This record gives sequence, structure tokens and C-alpha cells, in this order.
Amino acid sequence: MIRPEHLRAGVAFWEYCVRSIEHVFGAGSGDPDAEKIIGALAGGPKTITDLHRVFSNNRDREWILAKMAKLVQAGRVVSVLIDGAAKKQIQGWELIR
Repeated sequence: MIRPEHLRAGVAFWEYCVRSIEHVFGAGSGDPDAEKIIGALAGGPKTITDLHRVFSNNRDREWILAKMAKLVQAGRVVSVLIDGAAKKQIQGWELIR
């Protein structure tokens, strides 16, 4: 019979494996564009306009949103609301620490 303590032990083992892989191979994703975004977010939360600038305005909105969705799904970033000048609050992203 599988009890809650068995499930907790399995989750703890899985988390240990993930941490070990990050320690050995680094926390990099292997995606240079994602790493560029993460590097930019290290300076604080960014809006989509900020991320356009990170790529010298050479990426379209859909591409950036897709990258951000993957980073959110991977647990690297979280969506936040940022105070803006013209609007009350603007969607942005920040690193999960």
C-alpha cells in the first residue's frame, strides 16, 4: 500500500535529482534566447516592451509571449503586475528566486 510518506519520499528524491543535475550541468536551459531573457530579468521585473528592447526590437510580441510562457511553465519566471506611467498596472515577469 502506498502511503503519503512514500509519495513525499518520491518527490524529495526527484527534487534531489533536479538539484544534482543543475549542480553538475548548471541551471542553464540550453536556449540562448531564454538565457538572455533570464539575464535581463536578473535586473528586476520586465514588461514586454522591456523584453523587445532586450532583443533590439527584432522579436515580435507572439514570439516573446511564447518564450515567457515556456519560462513560466518551467518554473523559472512568474507573471507580475508592474506599475506603469500611462496605465495603472502592466503585465510583466520576474525571476522566481
